[in-house]
Amino acid sequence: MKKGKIYLVLVIILAVAFFGCSSDNSSEDASDVTVKYQVTGPAGIAYRINYTNPSGNLDTITDVALPWEKTLSLPAKLRYAGFSVSILSNTETYTAKVFANGKEIGSSTFSGYANVGGGF
Repeated sequence: MKKGKIYLVLVIILAVAFFGCSSDNSSEDASDVTVKYQVTGPAGIAYRINYTNPSGNLDTITDVALPWEKTLSLPAKLRYAGFSVSILSNTETYTAKVFANGKEIGSSTFSGYANVGGGF
């Protein structure tokens, strides 16, 4: 192969790699992710639950009947969902889980307190 043809082949390979493999995440960032927060276990009361809301801040609810779950839509650009649970009883065992589009992204089995989250 002549030197000129080799350069031409390299230029074509680089052009395909640069333009053909570039990704545009703008459509991915614009979509929403369905997030479910869940606490399972015996009936009881959670003193406080803090969870990531659609604006990326924490919402706080108190005196929450257990078991509990909340499903909401978060912007994909947040890339993380998490929550914490405080239960007055330290004798019972509970499980806290967070799901993104049906896939479990974090879990904890606990008594008293848990902080659970994950990226999506």
